[in-house]
Amino acid sequence: MIETGTLEEVLKTQPMLLEQIKTSYSPEAYRAYVSVFDEEVRDGNAGLEHFEDVYRGEHDTKTDFVKDQLEGCEDTYNALPDYIKGHIDYDGVWSHTFIFQFVEQDGFYFEKEC
Repeated sequence: MIETGTLEEVLKTQPMLLEQIKTSYSPEAYRAYVSVFDEEVRDGNAGLEHFEDVYRGEHDTKTDFVKDQLEGCEDTYNALPDYIKGHIDYDGVWSHTFIFQFVEQDGFYFEKEC
């Protein structure tokens, strides 16, 4: 991973990017993105469009992220009775499934392959 201080170097090569990020996202979110996708960013294969494709939000915990993702599958999740929803092991879902699809950096979540 690249050092977080190099975000400014990346933004110098993509001057409009900072303004686009400021209007829709926090610089911290993009800094986390640069840390995760450092090789793609350095090669010029990643920018705002890629960021928007892979960005899944900011969450305090992995449990919150997993719960949010599952709740996003409204038809399936909402069809579950409350007594089952109350027994979902969200940490287990992260550890056994989501960890292969998503990556977390400083509380920001990104999809690995999009």
